[in-house]
Amino acid sequence: MCTKIYFVKHGEVNASKNNVIKKLSKKGEEQAKRIANRFKNCEVSRIISSPYLRSVETVNEIAEDKGVKLELVNDFNEREVSENQDEVLKETQKRSVEAINKVLEESVDENVIISTHSETLKGILSYFDKSNNYTVTKEDADIFELTFDNKDLKRMEHINIEIN
Repeated sequence: MCTKIYFVKHGEVNASKNNVIKKLSKKGEEQAKRIANRFKNCEVSRIISSPYLRSVETVNEIAEDKGVKLELVNDFNEREVSENQDEVLKETQKRSVEAINKVLEESVDENVIISTHSETLKGILSYFDKSNNYTVTKEDADIFELTFDNKDLKRMEHINIEIN
């Protein structure tokens, strides 16, 4: 009984002072199309996103293509900026891992896409893989596939998609 969660890091954004409504740039829109193309032949039962516009825009085409309702979950939001960044990163990791465990309970033997942010994704990957051999780059638009048996991680793989 394996559940696959595909973590998608949002595409490139336009500059904006409001972190929540940053839109994808033209390049980010192209990246989102390439990500959607990656999932053309993949059965997906759920698509979950941070409510931030850039994350939603990155997976919206997949949701439309699959006829799957896009679920917005605050626990996959970007970290808050604070003086004590270590504490903020730990809190971000804690809330996102709790949300992932809930997804794993609700979506046994399913393929799920979760659209999130760089720092949130770093926390997720380092939680599940203590060796943390997976580098989340500062580049935009990335995919990591995590395969679970119940809540036990069996495999973690970086999906190499050609995005320029």
